Amino acid sequence: EILEKAGIETAIAAGKKGPCSGKFGASAHADHSLNEAHGGDYDAVVFVGGPGCLQEYRGNKDYLRLAREAKIIGAICIAPFVIADSGVFNGRKVTGWDSGGEQRAHIESQGAVFTGDPVTIDGNIITGNGPEAAEEFGKSLVKALRN
Repeated sequence: EILEKAGIETAIAAGKKGPCSGKFGASAHADHSLNEAHGGDYDAVVFVGGPGCLQEYRGNKDYLRLAREAKIIGAICIAPFVIADSGVFNGRKVTGWDSGGEQRAHIESQGAVFTGDPVTIDGNIITGNGPEAAEEFGKSLVKALRN
C-alpha cells in the first residue's frame, strides 16, 4: 500500500498465479508464479513474511533465486529467516521476526549480523521485524527506490 501510494508500480509473485490470501483475511492477486519471476526485471524484490511464507517458501529454489537476483532486497517478519539460505545476508546487518532465538540463530549461522531493530538497512538490503514495523519498512523501501 505504501509503495502504491508513492506511485511505485508493483507486481506480486507467489507459488502460483492467481488469488492469494493472508493470515488476517487480506487478499491479493499474484501476477506471476515464482518460477516466472526474475529479480533482475525489477528495481526491488520484497519478501513478505507470515506463517504461509515459512510453510510455502522455506527451501524453495525459485524464492531463494529471486533473493540472489534482486537489485534491492526487502524482507519483513519471517521472510529474512527464509531467504537467509540464499546467502545474500553474509556479512550484512539484518533484522526479522524472532521468537525464542531460533530465527536469529539461523540468520546468524548464514553469516549475518542480527540487529533486532524494527527496521535495518544495510546497503541494498532493507529488513523489518514484523507488522509493527511495516510502515517504517515501506517508507524505507520508497526512499531506496527513489535514490
